[in-house]
Amino acid sequence: MTSGGTLKRRLDQLEASSLIERSVPYGKANKGHYLKVVDEYSLFYLTWIEPFKSSRAMSRGRNYWANCAKSPAFLSWRGYAFEAVCAKHVDAIIRALGLESTALTASGWRAGAKAKTRGAQIDLLIDRADDAMTLCEMRYAQAPYRLDRRTIRELTERLEAFEAATGTREQLLWALVTPHGLQPGLWSDDGEISSVALLDAFR
Repeated sequence: MTSGGTLKRRLDQLEASSLIERSVPYGKANKGHYLKVVDEYSLFYLTWIEPFKSSRAMSRGRNYWANCAKSPAFLSWRGYAFEAVCAKHVDAIIRALGLESTALTASGWRAGAKAKTRGAQIDLLIDRADDAMTLCEMRYAQAPYRLDRRTIRELTERLEAFEAATGTREQLLWALVTPHGLQPGLWSDDGEISSVALLDAFR
């Protein structure tokens, strides 16, 4: 879209209405900010109503939504919606992780893909006063979350990408934000996840 007064005014209005949220990624000062849809109904509408409102998809019978809820698109949307809820409760996440006395700043971080490296993103990064950073991963699950080899590899790659991009020498610790906690198991007991925040903390 062409930038200008009208676009800026529209974005400012959406932000003032709490439909979108502006964030400045870690290490970007006041430049390079991102705008993200955080209104729950807007997320639902843009994914499940707007694309189909001019078609017959919405009138395919009472099982239409039940079938959608089994699709990969639904799982992706559900995860994004959970991240939006978490973004509104950063203070509660900090309390649940026991970081109230040490947390300095909270922000996200992302790096675009380059010729020899893939892009990487960290949902929430809590910079602390004790020479450490807590990197928070948001994962929605309907039961205690089960860590597996693939997830551990993804988290390791993101941590390494963050270290390479920022040159930080602080201790980096992963925390998991998930509704029902972490399921005991081989990968959850190896120390990769240092702490867990539950959805109950948002109440």
